[in-house]
Amino acid sequence: MTATSVWRVWAFFIAGMIGGVPVLAAPEPVSLRLELRGYSLAPYIEFLQDRTGALTFAQVSAESMRREYRRLDTTAGGFGFNQSAWWVRFSLHNPNPRSVTYLVRQDYPLIDQIALWEKTPAGQWRERRSGDQLPFWQRDIEHRDFLFVFEVPADSVATYYMRFASKGPINIGLFLYSPESLIQTLSVDQLLNGLFYGAYLVLIAYNLCIFFVVRDRVFLYYLAYLFFTVMNLAIHSGFAFQFLWPDNPDWGNRSVGVFAVLAMVSVLQFARSVLALRRHSAALDRLSRLAMVSFACALPAAWLLPYPQLIALIALLASATAVIVLWLVSLRVLSGDTSAIYFLLAWVALLVGIGCYLMKSFGLLPHNFFTQHSTQIGCLIEMVLLSLALGSRFRVFRIESRTDSLTQLFNRRQFNELLQSEFNRATRFNQPLALLLLDIDHFKQLNDQFGHAEGDKVLKRIGGILSHSVRKPALSFRFGGEEFAVILPRTNATDAAAVAERLRRRIAKEFDQYERITISVGLAALLPTDSGSIEGLLDAADTALYEAKAHGRNCVVCSPALQAV
Repeated sequence: MTATSVWRVWAFFIAGMIGGVPVLAAPEPVSLRLELRGYSLAPYIEFLQDRTGALTFAQVSAESMRREYRRLDTTAGGFGFNQSAWWVRFSLHNPNPRSVTYLVRQDYPLIDQIALWEKTPAGQWRERRSGDQLPFWQRDIEHRDFLFVFEVPADSVATYYMRFASKGPINIGLFLYSPESLIQTLSVDQLLNGLFYGAYLVLIAYNLCIFFVVRDRVFLYYLAYLFFTVMNLAIHSGFAFQFLWPDNPDWGNRSVGVFAVLAMVSVLQFARSVLALRRHSAALDRLSRLAMVSFACALPAAWLLPYPQLIALIALLASATAVIVLWLVSLRVLSGDTSAIYFLLAWVALLVGIGCYLMKSFGLLPHNFFTQHSTQIGCLIEMVLLSLALGSRFRVFRIESRTDSLTQLFNRRQFNELLQSEFNRATRFNQPLALLLLDIDHFKQLNDQFGHAEGDKVLKRIGGILSHSVRKPALSFRFGGEEFAVILPRTNATDAAAVAERLRRRIAKEFDQYERITISVGLAALLPTDSGSIEGLLDAADTALYEAKAHGRNCVVCSPALQAV
Protein backbone atom coordinates (compact mmCIF):
# COMPACT_ATOMS: atom_id res chain seq x y z
CA MET A 1 0.00 0.00 0.00
CA THR A 2 1.43 3.39 -1.01
CA ALA A 3 1.77 6.31 1.38
CA THR A 4 -1.00 8.10 -0.48
CA SER A 5 -3.35 5.15 0.04
CA VAL A 6 -2.53 5.03 3.72
CA TRP A 7 -3.31 8.73 4.14
CA ARG A 8 -6.59 8.28 2.27
CA VAL A 9 -7.68 5.47 4.57
CA TRP A 10 -6.65 7.47 7.64
CA ALA A 11 -8.47 10.57 6.41
CA PHE A 12 -11.63 8.51 5.74
CA PHE A 13 -11.43 7.06 9.28
CA ILE A 14 -10.99 10.51 10.88
CA ALA A 15 -13.92 11.86 8.87
CA GLY A 16 -16.05 8.98 10.03
CA MET A 17 -15.02 9.56 13.64
CA ILE A 18 -15.81 13.28 13.48
CA GLY A 19 -19.01 13.31 11.48
CA GLY A 20 -20.40 9.87 11.93
CA VAL A 21 -20.29 8.97 15.62
CA PRO A 22 -24.04 8.27 15.88
CA VAL A 23 -23.88 6.18 12.74
CA LEU A 24 -21.02 4.08 14.07
CA ALA A 25 -22.86 3.77 17.36
CA ALA A 26 -26.14 2.72 15.76
CA PRO A 27 -27.38 -0.49 17.43
CA GLU A 28 -27.71 -3.76 15.59
CA PRO A 29 -31.18 -5.13 14.85
CA VAL A 30 -32.60 -7.71 17.23
CA SER A 31 -32.22 -11.15 15.67
CA LEU A 32 -35.37 -13.28 15.89
CA ARG A 33 -33.53 -16.58 15.68
CA LEU A 34 -34.45 -17.75 19.16
CA GLU A 35 -37.59 -17.79 21.28
CA LEU A 36 -37.33 -14.52 23.17
CA ARG A 37 -38.84 -14.17 26.61
CA GLY A 38 -38.88 -10.71 28.13
CA TYR A 39 -35.87 -9.68 26.07
CA SER A 40 -35.09 -6.04 26.82
CA LEU A 41 -34.94 -3.82 23.77
CA ALA A 42 -33.04 -1.09 25.64
CA PRO A 43 -29.62 -1.96 24.12
CA TYR A 44 -31.18 -1.82 20.65
CA ILE A 45 -33.14 1.41 21.02
CA GLU A 46 -32.27 4.85 19.74
CA PHE A 47 -34.18 7.82 21.12
CA LEU A 48 -34.88 11.40 20.14
CA GLN A 49 -36.16 14.10 22.47
CA ASP A 50 -38.81 16.40 20.99
CA ARG A 51 -38.83 19.28 23.47
CA THR A 52 -41.78 21.05 21.85
CA GLY A 53 -43.77 17.91 21.10
CA ALA A 54 -44.45 19.29 17.61
CA LEU A 55 -42.33 16.99 15.44
CA THR A 56 -44.23 14.74 13.05
CA PHE A 57 -43.44 11.20 12.03
CA ALA A 58 -42.38 12.38 8.59
CA GLN A 59 -39.85 14.68 10.19
CA VAL A 60 -38.36 12.22 12.70
CA SER A 61 -38.14 9.43 10.14
CA ALA A 62 -36.40 11.58 7.55
CA GLU A 63 -32.83 10.70 6.64
CA SER A 64 -31.69 14.15 7.75
CA MET A 65 -32.77 13.35 11.34
CA ARG A 66 -30.83 10.10 11.44
CA ARG A 67 -27.88 11.63 13.24
CA GLU A 68 -30.10 13.25 15.91
CA TYR A 69 -30.95 9.91 17.52
CA ARG A 70 -28.91 8.68 20.47
CA ARG A 71 -28.55 5.27 22.00
CA LEU A 72 -29.79 4.62 25.51
CA ASP A 73 -26.93 4.62 27.98
CA THR A 74 -28.96 2.86 30.70
CA THR A 75 -30.84 -0.42 30.88
CA ALA A 76 -34.14 1.42 30.32
CA GLY A 77 -35.49 4.82 29.39
CA GLY A 78 -36.44 6.57 32.60
CA PHE A 79 -36.80 10.22 31.57
CA GLY A 80 -38.74 11.49 34.60
CA PHE A 81 -41.23 14.37 34.52
CA ASN A 82 -41.01 16.68 31.49
CA GLN A 83 -43.14 18.10 28.72
CA SER A 84 -41.13 16.57 25.90
CA ALA A 85 -42.26 13.90 23.52
CA TRP A 86 -39.83 11.01 23.16
CA TRP A 87 -39.31 9.15 19.90
CA VAL A 88 -37.66 5.75 19.85
CA ARG A 89 -36.78 3.43 17.02
CA PHE A 90 -35.52 -0.11 16.82
CA SER A 91 -35.17 -2.83 14.22
CA LEU A 92 -36.06 -6.51 14.20
CA HIS A 93 -34.23 -8.96 11.94
CA ASN A 94 -36.12 -12.04 10.83
CA PRO A 95 -33.65 -14.48 9.20
CA ASN A 96 -36.32 -17.17 8.87
CA PRO A 97 -37.82 -18.14 5.50
CA ARG A 98 -41.31 -17.31 6.77
CA SER A 99 -42.87 -14.37 8.58
CA VAL A 100 -42.96 -14.50 12.37
CA THR A 101 -45.16 -12.90 15.03
CA TYR A 102 -43.66 -11.22 18.07
CA LEU A 103 -45.01 -8.90 20.74
CA VAL A 104 -43.50 -5.87 22.42
CA ARG A 105 -44.56 -5.07 25.97
CA GLN A 106 -44.34 -1.57 27.46
CA ASP A 107 -44.51 -2.47 31.16
CA TYR A 108 -45.15 0.98 32.63
CA PRO A 109 -48.93 1.48 32.29
CA LEU A 110 -49.27 5.20 33.14
CA ILE A 111 -48.25 6.65 29.78
CA ASP A 112 -50.79 9.09 28.33
CA GLN A 113 -50.00 8.66 24.66
CA ILE A 114 -48.14 5.95 22.78
CA ALA A 115 -48.01 5.77 18.99
CA LEU A 116 -46.37 3.07 16.88
CA TRP A 117 -45.41 3.27 13.20
CA GLU A 118 -44.70 0.17 11.15
CA LYS A 119 -44.51 -0.61 7.45
CA THR A 120 -47.32 -2.56 5.85
CA PRO A 121 -46.64 -5.29 3.25
CA ALA A 122 -47.44 -2.62 0.64
CA GLY A 123 -44.56 -0.50 1.91
CA GLN A 124 -46.74 2.19 3.50
CA TRP A 125 -46.30 3.40 7.07
CA ARG A 126 -49.20 2.53 9.37
CA GLU A 127 -49.85 4.21 12.74
CA ARG A 128 -51.29 2.52 15.82
CA ARG A 129 -52.28 4.47 18.93
CA SER A 130 -52.56 3.50 22.57
CA GLY A 131 -52.13 5.07 26.01
CA ASP A 132 -54.12 5.54 29.19
CA GLN A 133 -55.99 8.51 27.73
CA LEU A 134 -57.80 6.20 25.35
CA PRO A 135 -60.57 3.75 26.34
CA PHE A 136 -59.18 0.39 27.31
CA TRP A 137 -60.84 -1.53 24.45
CA GLN A 138 -58.80 0.37 21.86
CA ARG A 139 -55.61 -1.47 22.79
CA ASP A 140 -54.19 -4.19 20.55
CA ILE A 141 -54.55 -6.63 23.43
CA GLU A 142 -56.66 -5.78 26.48
CA HIS A 143 -54.00 -6.01 29.14
CA ARG A 144 -52.98 -3.66 31.94
CA ASP A 145 -49.64 -3.04 30.20
CA PHE A 146 -49.35 -1.91 26.59
CA LEU A 147 -48.89 -4.88 24.23
CA PHE A 148 -48.14 -4.46 20.51
CA VAL A 149 -48.23 -7.31 18.00
CA PHE A 150 -45.58 -7.29 15.24
CA GLU A 151 -45.68 -9.36 12.08
CA VAL A 152 -42.09 -9.39 10.83
CA PRO A 153 -41.76 -10.41 7.14
CA ALA A 154 -39.55 -13.33 6.15
CA ASP A 155 -35.82 -12.75 5.67
CA SER A 156 -36.00 -9.02 6.34
CA VAL A 157 -35.10 -6.23 8.72
CA ALA A 158 -38.09 -4.19 9.87
CA THR A 159 -37.69 -0.81 11.56
CA TYR A 160 -40.27 0.57 13.97
CA TYR A 161 -40.85 4.03 15.42
CA MET A 162 -42.66 4.80 18.65
CA ARG A 163 -43.65 8.10 20.23
CA PHE A 164 -44.18 8.52 24.00
CA ALA A 165 -45.80 11.57 25.60
CA SER A 166 -47.26 11.95 29.08
CA LYS A 167 -48.06 14.56 31.67
CA GLY A 168 -46.61 12.20 34.25
CA PRO A 169 -43.21 10.50 34.30
CA ILE A 170 -41.88 8.91 31.13
CA ASN A 171 -40.58 5.39 31.63
CA ILE A 172 -39.84 3.48 28.47
CA GLY A 173 -39.48 -0.20 29.25
CA LEU A 174 -39.87 -2.23 26.06
CA PHE A 175 -39.52 -6.01 26.16
CA LEU A 176 -39.76 -8.46 23.28
CA TYR A 177 -41.66 -11.77 23.51
CA SER A 178 -42.64 -14.62 21.31
CA PRO A 179 -46.36 -15.47 21.69
CA GLU A 180 -45.57 -18.65 23.64
CA SER A 181 -43.13 -16.95 26.01
CA LEU A 182 -45.56 -14.07 26.62
CA ILE A 183 -48.26 -16.52 27.71
CA GLN A 184 -45.81 -18.11 30.16
CA THR A 185 -44.70 -14.70 31.47
CA LEU A 186 -48.26 -13.45 31.93
CA SER A 187 -49.13 -16.66 33.77
CA VAL A 188 -46.30 -16.02 36.23
CA ASP A 189 -47.37 -12.37 36.53
CA GLN A 190 -50.93 -13.43 37.32
CA LEU A 191 -49.66 -15.81 39.98
CA LEU A 192 -47.43 -13.19 41.63
CA ASN A 193 -50.11 -10.50 41.53
CA GLY A 194 -52.65 -13.00 42.83
CA LEU A 195 -50.35 -13.77 45.76
CA PHE A 196 -49.71 -10.08 46.34
CA TYR A 197 -53.33 -8.95 46.36
CA GLY A 198 -54.34 -12.17 48.10
CA ALA A 199 -51.99 -11.25 50.93
CA TYR A 200 -53.79 -7.92 51.21
CA LEU A 201 -57.15 -9.69 51.33
CA VAL A 202 -55.85 -11.91 54.14
CA LEU A 203 -54.73 -8.82 56.07
CA ILE A 204 -58.12 -7.19 55.51
CA ALA A 205 -60.04 -10.28 56.64
CA TYR A 206 -57.76 -10.85 59.64
CA ASN A 207 -58.01 -7.30 60.95
CA LEU A 208 -61.73 -7.12 60.21
CA CYS A 209 -62.27 -10.19 62.39
CA ILE A 210 -60.21 -8.61 65.17
CA PHE A 211 -62.28 -5.43 64.90
CA PHE A 212 -65.52 -7.37 65.35
CA VAL A 213 -64.04 -8.92 68.49
CA VAL A 214 -62.43 -5.89 70.16
CA ARG A 215 -64.54 -3.08 68.63
CA ASP A 216 -61.52 -0.79 68.58
CA ARG A 217 -61.79 1.91 65.89
CA VAL A 218 -58.04 1.83 65.26
CA PHE A 219 -58.63 -1.33 63.23
CA LEU A 220 -61.11 0.56 61.05
CA TYR A 221 -58.52 3.28 60.45
CA TYR A 222 -56.01 0.60 59.51
CA LEU A 223 -58.49 -1.03 57.13
CA ALA A 224 -59.23 2.34 55.52
CA TYR A 225 -55.52 2.99 55.01
CA LEU A 226 -55.05 -0.53 53.69
CA PHE A 227 -57.93 -0.14 51.21
CA PHE A 228 -56.77 3.22 49.87
CA THR A 229 -53.21 1.92 49.58
CA VAL A 230 -54.37 -1.11 47.60
CA MET A 231 -56.36 1.20 45.32
CA ASN A 232 -53.26 3.34 44.73
CA LEU A 233 -51.24 0.26 43.86
CA ALA A 234 -53.99 -0.99 41.54
CA ILE A 235 -53.99 2.37 39.78
CA HIS A 236 -50.21 2.48 39.32
CA SER A 237 -50.06 -1.13 38.14
CA GLY A 238 -52.87 -0.67 35.58
CA PHE A 239 -55.35 -3.06 37.21
CA ALA A 240 -57.77 -0.29 38.17
CA PHE A 241 -57.99 0.99 34.59
CA GLN A 242 -58.40 -2.53 33.24
CA PHE A 243 -61.09 -3.78 35.63
CA LEU A 244 -62.69 -0.82 37.43
CA TRP A 245 -63.01 2.06 34.96
CA PRO A 246 -61.83 0.88 31.49
CA ASP A 247 -64.05 3.38 29.65
CA ASN A 248 -63.21 6.42 31.77
CA PRO A 249 -59.58 7.46 31.15
CA ASP A 250 -60.15 10.96 32.57
CA TRP A 251 -61.18 9.52 35.94
CA GLY A 252 -58.19 7.20 35.66
CA ASN A 253 -55.92 10.24 35.80
CA ARG A 254 -57.94 11.99 38.50
CA SER A 255 -58.10 8.88 40.65
CA VAL A 256 -54.34 9.10 41.18
CA GLY A 257 -54.81 12.26 43.23
CA VAL A 258 -58.03 11.22 44.95
CA PHE A 259 -56.80 7.94 46.37
CA ALA A 260 -53.37 9.35 47.19
CA VAL A 261 -54.96 12.09 49.36
CA LEU A 262 -57.33 9.61 51.01
CA ALA A 263 -54.42 7.30 51.80
CA MET A 264 -52.46 10.16 53.40
CA VAL A 265 -55.43 11.30 55.51
CA SER A 266 -56.18 7.76 56.65
CA VAL A 267 -52.55 7.00 57.60
CA LEU A 268 -52.41 10.15 59.72
CA GLN A 269 -55.63 9.19 61.50
CA PHE A 270 -54.30 5.67 61.96
CA ALA A 271 -51.03 7.03 63.38
CA ARG A 272 -52.97 9.30 65.79
CA SER A 273 -54.94 6.35 67.05
CA VAL A 274 -52.34 3.58 67.22
CA LEU A 275 -49.79 5.90 68.85
CA ALA A 276 -52.43 7.26 71.27
CA LEU A 277 -51.31 10.84 70.61
CA ARG A 278 -54.33 12.36 72.36
CA ARG A 279 -53.30 10.64 75.59
CA HIS A 280 -49.55 11.11 75.32
CA SER A 281 -49.11 14.50 73.62
CA ALA A 282 -51.80 17.09 72.98
CA ALA A 283 -49.39 19.15 70.83
CA LEU A 284 -48.56 16.24 68.51
CA ASP A 285 -52.23 15.34 68.31
CA ARG A 286 -53.13 18.89 67.23
CA LEU A 287 -50.35 18.83 64.63
CA SER A 288 -51.58 15.57 63.12
CA ARG A 289 -55.18 16.80 63.05
CA LEU A 290 -54.10 20.04 61.35
CA ALA A 291 -52.23 18.03 58.72
CA MET A 292 -55.28 15.82 58.14
CA VAL A 293 -57.58 18.79 57.62
CA SER A 294 -55.08 20.46 55.29
CA PHE A 295 -54.71 17.33 53.19
CA ALA A 296 -58.47 16.79 53.05
CA CYS A 297 -58.89 20.35 51.73
CA ALA A 298 -56.58 19.38 48.84
CA LEU A 299 -59.01 16.69 47.66
CA PRO A 300 -60.93 18.98 45.24
CA ALA A 301 -57.62 19.69 43.51
CA ALA A 302 -57.94 16.28 41.83
CA TRP A 303 -60.68 17.82 39.65
CA LEU A 304 -59.52 21.46 39.54
CA LEU A 305 -55.80 21.24 38.79
CA PRO A 306 -54.17 20.11 35.54
CA TYR A 307 -52.52 16.72 35.86
CA PRO A 308 -48.88 17.96 36.10
CA GLN A 309 -49.76 20.42 38.88
CA LEU A 310 -51.85 17.74 40.59
CA ILE A 311 -48.90 15.35 40.60
CA ALA A 312 -46.66 18.11 41.99
CA LEU A 313 -49.18 18.78 44.78
CA ILE A 314 -49.45 15.07 45.58
CA ALA A 315 -45.66 14.81 45.72
CA LEU A 316 -45.55 17.78 48.14
CA LEU A 317 -48.26 16.34 50.38
CA ALA A 318 -46.67 12.89 50.30
CA SER A 319 -43.33 14.38 51.38
CA ALA A 320 -45.03 16.24 54.22
CA THR A 321 -46.85 13.07 55.29
CA ALA A 322 -43.61 11.09 55.27
CA VAL A 323 -41.86 13.63 57.47
CA ILE A 324 -44.78 14.12 59.89
CA VAL A 325 -45.42 10.42 60.42
CA LEU A 326 -41.71 9.65 60.75
CA TRP A 327 -41.37 12.38 63.36
CA LEU A 328 -44.44 11.28 65.33
CA VAL A 329 -43.41 7.63 65.32
CA SER A 330 -39.81 8.42 66.28
CA LEU A 331 -40.95 10.42 69.29
CA ARG A 332 -43.16 7.55 70.44
CA VAL A 333 -40.30 5.06 69.96
CA LEU A 334 -38.06 7.21 72.17
CA SER A 335 -40.78 7.15 74.83
CA GLY A 336 -40.71 3.33 74.88
CA ASP A 337 -43.89 2.54 72.93
CA THR A 338 -43.50 -1.03 71.59
CA SER A 339 -46.13 -0.68 68.86
CA ALA A 340 -44.34 2.44 67.61
CA ILE A 341 -41.24 0.35 66.85
CA TYR A 342 -43.25 -1.80 64.43
CA PHE A 343 -44.75 1.38 62.98
CA LEU A 344 -41.29 2.90 62.46
CA LEU A 345 -39.98 -0.20 60.68
CA ALA A 346 -43.13 -0.31 58.54
CA TRP A 347 -42.82 3.35 57.58
CA VAL A 348 -39.16 2.99 56.68
CA ALA A 349 -39.96 -0.02 54.47
CA LEU A 350 -42.63 2.02 52.68
CA LEU A 351 -40.35 5.03 52.21
CA VAL A 352 -37.57 2.85 50.80
CA GLY A 353 -40.02 1.27 48.34
CA ILE A 354 -41.47 4.63 47.27
CA GLY A 355 -37.98 6.12 47.09
CA CYS A 356 -36.83 3.44 44.66
CA TYR A 357 -39.94 3.95 42.56
CA LEU A 358 -39.48 7.73 42.43
CA MET A 359 -35.80 7.41 41.56
CA LYS A 360 -36.84 5.12 38.73
CA SER A 361 -39.48 7.65 37.63
CA PHE A 362 -36.90 10.43 37.51
CA GLY A 363 -34.42 8.26 35.65
CA LEU A 364 -32.00 7.84 38.56
CA LEU A 365 -32.53 4.06 38.77
CA PRO A 366 -33.04 1.61 35.91
CA HIS A 367 -36.53 0.50 34.99
CA ASN A 368 -36.69 -3.17 35.97
CA PHE A 369 -38.94 -5.56 37.90
CA PHE A 370 -37.75 -4.46 41.35
CA THR A 371 -37.86 -0.69 40.74
CA GLN A 372 -41.22 -0.98 38.94
CA HIS A 373 -42.73 -2.98 41.84
CA SER A 374 -40.71 -1.49 44.69
CA THR A 375 -43.73 0.42 46.01
CA GLN A 376 -45.81 -2.77 46.05
CA ILE A 377 -43.06 -4.67 47.85
CA GLY A 378 -42.54 -1.86 50.37
CA CYS A 379 -46.29 -1.52 50.95
CA LEU A 380 -46.73 -5.22 51.60
CA ILE A 381 -43.88 -5.22 54.12
CA GLU A 382 -45.37 -2.09 55.68
CA MET A 383 -48.84 -3.57 56.04
CA VAL A 384 -47.53 -6.75 57.63
CA LEU A 385 -45.50 -4.73 60.14
CA LEU A 386 -48.45 -2.43 60.85
CA SER A 387 -50.56 -5.50 61.48
CA LEU A 388 -47.93 -6.59 63.98
CA ALA A 389 -48.13 -3.13 65.53
CA LEU A 390 -51.86 -3.57 65.91
CA GLY A 391 -51.28 -7.01 67.38
CA SER A 392 -48.87 -5.48 69.89
CA ARG A 393 -51.43 -2.81 70.72
CA PHE A 394 -54.11 -5.49 71.07
CA ARG A 395 -51.91 -7.45 73.47
CA VAL A 396 -51.18 -4.31 75.49
CA PHE A 397 -54.87 -3.45 75.71
CA ARG A 398 -55.68 -7.02 76.65
CA ILE A 399 -53.08 -6.92 79.41
CA GLU A 400 -54.32 -3.51 80.57
CA SER A 401 -57.93 -4.72 80.62
CA ARG A 402 -57.08 -7.56 83.00
CA THR A 403 -54.25 -5.95 85.01
CA ASP A 404 -54.33 -3.49 87.86
CA SER A 405 -52.23 -0.51 86.75
CA LEU A 406 -50.83 0.21 90.23
CA THR A 407 -49.77 -3.22 91.44
CA GLN A 408 -49.46 -4.97 88.03
CA LEU A 409 -51.46 -7.88 89.46
CA PHE A 410 -54.55 -9.30 87.80
CA ASN A 411 -57.64 -7.17 88.48
CA ARG A 412 -61.10 -8.09 89.81
CA ARG A 413 -62.47 -8.77 86.32
CA GLN A 414 -59.73 -11.29 85.62
CA PHE A 415 -60.24 -12.76 89.10
CA ASN A 416 -63.85 -13.57 88.30
CA GLU A 417 -62.93 -15.23 84.99
CA LEU A 418 -60.02 -17.28 86.33
CA LEU A 419 -61.82 -18.34 89.51
CA GLN A 420 -64.64 -19.69 87.36
CA SER A 421 -62.14 -21.51 85.16
CA GLU A 422 -60.24 -23.02 88.11
CA PHE A 423 -63.46 -23.97 89.86
CA ASN A 424 -64.65 -25.84 86.75
CA ARG A 425 -61.28 -27.60 86.42
CA ALA A 426 -61.26 -28.62 90.10
CA THR A 427 -64.77 -30.03 89.82
CA ARG A 428 -64.04 -31.87 86.56
CA PHE A 429 -60.80 -33.51 87.76
CA ASN A 430 -61.74 -33.91 91.46
CA GLN A 431 -58.91 -31.66 92.62
CA PRO A 432 -58.85 -29.37 95.66
CA LEU A 433 -59.05 -25.61 95.24
CA ALA A 434 -58.15 -22.98 97.83
CA LEU A 435 -58.79 -19.24 97.98
CA LEU A 436 -57.02 -16.60 100.08
CA LEU A 437 -58.43 -13.14 100.71
CA LEU A 438 -55.88 -10.67 102.15
CA ASP A 439 -56.64 -7.27 103.66
CA ILE A 440 -54.14 -4.63 104.83
CA ASP A 441 -54.69 -3.84 108.52
CA HIS A 442 -55.52 -0.23 109.43
CA PHE A 443 -55.04 0.93 105.85
CA LYS A 444 -57.50 3.81 106.23
CA GLN A 445 -55.48 5.21 109.11
CA LEU A 446 -52.35 4.93 106.97
CA ASN A 447 -53.97 6.99 104.21
CA ASP A 448 -55.28 9.56 106.67
CA GLN A 449 -51.92 9.98 108.40
CA PHE A 450 -49.48 9.80 105.45
CA GLY A 451 -51.66 10.55 102.44
CA HIS A 452 -52.87 8.50 99.47
CA ALA A 453 -49.51 8.67 97.71
CA GLU A 454 -47.91 6.78 100.57
CA GLY A 455 -50.83 4.36 100.61
CA ASP A 456 -50.28 3.68 96.89
CA LYS A 457 -46.63 2.89 97.58
CA VAL A 458 -47.68 0.32 100.19
CA LEU A 459 -50.15 -1.27 97.77
CA LYS A 460 -47.47 -1.41 95.08
CA ARG A 461 -44.93 -3.02 97.43
CA ILE A 462 -47.40 -5.65 98.61
CA GLY A 463 -48.33 -6.34 94.98
CA GLY A 464 -44.66 -6.92 94.26
CA ILE A 465 -44.36 -9.33 97.20
CA LEU A 466 -47.34 -11.35 95.99
CA SER A 467 -46.06 -11.36 92.44
CA HIS A 468 -42.66 -12.77 93.48
CA SER A 469 -43.77 -15.01 96.34
CA VAL A 470 -46.75 -16.78 94.76
CA ARG A 471 -45.54 -19.49 92.40
CA LYS A 472 -47.47 -21.02 89.52
CA PRO A 473 -50.04 -22.43 89.19
CA ALA A 474 -51.14 -20.06 91.98
CA LEU A 475 -52.55 -16.71 90.81
CA SER A 476 -52.54 -13.41 92.67
CA PHE A 477 -54.95 -10.48 92.24
CA ARG A 478 -55.78 -7.05 93.51
CA PHE A 479 -59.30 -7.71 94.69
CA GLY A 480 -60.23 -4.08 95.29
CA GLY A 481 -59.07 -1.19 97.49
CA GLU A 482 -56.65 -2.62 100.07
CA GLU A 483 -57.78 -6.21 99.46
CA PHE A 484 -55.86 -8.88 97.53
CA ALA A 485 -56.70 -12.44 96.55
CA VAL A 486 -54.72 -15.60 95.78
CA ILE A 487 -56.17 -18.62 93.96
CA LEU A 488 -54.36 -21.88 94.78
CA PRO A 489 -55.30 -24.69 92.35
CA ARG A 490 -54.70 -28.30 93.42
CA THR A 491 -54.06 -27.10 96.99
CA ASN A 492 -55.81 -28.41 100.14
CA ALA A 493 -56.60 -26.37 103.25
CA THR A 494 -53.42 -27.40 105.13
CA ASP A 495 -51.06 -26.42 102.33
CA ALA A 496 -53.01 -23.24 101.64
CA ALA A 497 -52.72 -22.25 105.31
CA ALA A 498 -48.92 -22.68 105.07
CA VAL A 499 -48.83 -20.40 102.00
CA ALA A 500 -51.00 -17.81 103.72
CA GLU A 501 -48.83 -17.81 106.83
CA ARG A 502 -45.68 -17.44 104.75
CA LEU A 503 -47.16 -14.43 102.96
CA ARG A 504 -48.29 -12.86 106.24
CA ARG A 505 -44.80 -13.15 107.71
CA ARG A 506 -43.12 -11.97 104.51
CA ILE A 507 -45.22 -8.79 104.42
CA ALA A 508 -44.78 -8.09 108.12
CA LYS A 509 -41.01 -8.44 107.65
CA GLU A 510 -40.98 -6.17 104.58
CA PHE A 511 -42.18 -3.15 106.56
CA ASP A 512 -40.22 -1.94 109.61
CA GLN A 513 -41.67 -1.28 113.03
CA TYR A 514 -42.21 2.38 112.19
CA GLU A 515 -44.51 1.52 109.26
CA ARG A 516 -46.17 -1.43 111.06
CA ILE A 517 -47.89 -2.78 107.97
CA THR A 518 -49.55 -6.17 108.48
CA ILE A 519 -52.26 -8.18 106.76
CA SER A 520 -55.16 -10.38 107.79
CA VAL A 521 -55.92 -13.47 105.70
CA GLY A 522 -59.15 -15.41 105.23
CA LEU A 523 -58.83 -18.90 103.74
CA ALA A 524 -61.41 -21.24 102.23
CA ALA A 525 -60.79 -24.58 100.52
CA LEU A 526 -63.02 -26.65 98.27
CA LEU A 527 -62.62 -30.44 98.39
CA PRO A 528 -63.51 -32.77 95.52
CA THR A 529 -66.27 -34.32 97.58
CA ASP A 530 -67.82 -30.96 98.43
CA SER A 531 -70.91 -29.89 96.56
CA GLY A 532 -69.93 -26.24 96.83
CA SER A 533 -70.13 -23.28 94.52
CA ILE A 534 -68.01 -20.26 93.64
CA GLU A 535 -70.29 -18.02 95.66
CA GLY A 536 -69.96 -20.35 98.64
CA LEU A 537 -66.16 -20.39 98.33
CA LEU A 538 -66.04 -16.59 98.18
CA ASP A 539 -68.44 -16.20 101.11
CA ALA A 540 -66.44 -18.67 103.20
CA ALA A 541 -63.16 -16.85 102.49
CA ASP A 542 -64.76 -13.49 103.20
CA THR A 543 -66.20 -14.77 106.49
CA ALA A 544 -62.79 -16.15 107.45
CA LEU A 545 -61.23 -12.74 106.68
CA TYR A 546 -63.82 -11.05 108.87
CA GLU A 547 -62.97 -13.45 111.68
CA ALA A 548 -59.25 -12.74 111.22
CA LYS A 549 -59.97 -9.05 111.71
CA ALA A 550 -62.06 -9.89 114.79
CA HIS A 551 -59.23 -12.00 116.23
CA GLY A 552 -56.91 -9.01 116.40
CA ARG A 553 -55.66 -8.83 112.78
CA ASN A 554 -52.22 -9.90 111.53
CA CYS A 555 -53.33 -13.54 111.39
CA VAL A 556 -54.71 -16.27 109.13
CA VAL A 557 -58.17 -17.83 109.65
CA CYS A 558 -59.32 -20.92 107.82
CA SER A 559 -62.98 -21.61 107.07
CA PRO A 560 -65.05 -23.52 108.12
CA ALA A 561 -63.04 -23.99 111.32
CA LEU A 562 -62.75 -20.20 111.67
CA GLN A 563 -59.70 -20.57 113.82
CA ALA A 564 -56.64 -18.37 113.78
CA VAL A 565 -53.50 -20.10 112.55
